[in-house]
Amino acid sequence: MSGDGGLYQRGNVWWASYIVRGRSVRVTTEKENKREANDWLKNRQLEISQGIVTPRVDRITVSELVEQLFKHYKLNGHKSNDKHRWTKHLEPFFGKAKAADLSPVLLKQYITERKTQKNRWSEEPSNATINRELALLRAAYNLARKEDRLRHVPYFPMLPENNVR
Repeated sequence: MSGDGGLYQRGNVWWASYIVRGRSVRVTTEKENKREANDWLKNRQLEISQGIVTPRVDRITVSELVEQLFKHYKLNGHKSNDKHRWTKHLEPFFGKAKAADLSPVLLKQYITERKTQKNRWSEEPSNATINRELALLRAAYNLARKEDRLRHVPYFPMLPENNVR
């Protein structure tokens, strides 16, 4: 694996440069110790050789995933009225977050925060409403997984619904 990458220092932090699918990638290791940075680079090279890491996986945001989902819906004639769910509720909370950082813990924080909000009738949103919002996110992640832009789809906790009519 020698020659596949290297380390260089910027300030106190070590940065790595390596090649993925013919593209040069430069990224911080966030390590101040050269030995730790070298271990990080070796792990990254191993992931690349196994096909686990693509060049932009570390930088894809949740917002980009949802934009791709809406483009997919438009291209395939899917009549979705979920844009308001994204712009009003999900985007303020998840919009700038990195896709790889989404976890069940963060999703539970969203559910907790969402339960404190009130709708236009001064009621908290129902479990079904919150589940539909999370389903939009889950669809965006599943599409990204199918298109090989992400390797992992996190677990999405869903709330129990009581839809007795």
